[in-house]
Amino acid sequence: MSVNITIEGDGLSFKGETELNKAVVILGFLTDTKRSETISEGAPGIERPKERKSPRQAIMDLNASSNAEKVAAFLRYFLDKDGRDSLTTRDIEQTFTRSGEPKPGNLHRDIKKAINKGYIVESESERGAFSLTDLGLEITQTGFRGVAE
Repeated sequence: MSVNITIEGDGLSFKGETELNKAVVILGFLTDTKRSETISEGAPGIERPKERKSPRQAIMDLNASSNAEKVAAFLRYFLDKDGRDSLTTRDIEQTFTRSGEPKPGNLHRDIKKAINKGYIVESESERGAFSLTDLGLEITQTGFRGVAE
């Protein structure tokens, strides 16, 4: 599903079309007072955010306990960090390792569980890559606390 976006202001004018999940991220950014100064590098007079989040911190911030929840947390981390809206199975596996999490014994099962819970979906454009669903975007905004296992 695509949506139209218009942003206008002093010296700025943007009108374009984007995917719904990207529009959700843009709206989340615009309404997030913690990151009000976060804009792309190189924009004059704008500072980069001072926070340095890691995949491990994303797990902790979102209270992700199961591997399916951690997969969704990793997807959200990379979406917020650099705009990547999908990760491959290999990317997910490497992120478990880099974040100090034990490598899942059966990552494919955990990915399938995240799909079954509605957190992620396999990418239509890249086989073996996964993106957050609307539910996944919503739940990784608020956290997994209180979510039934």
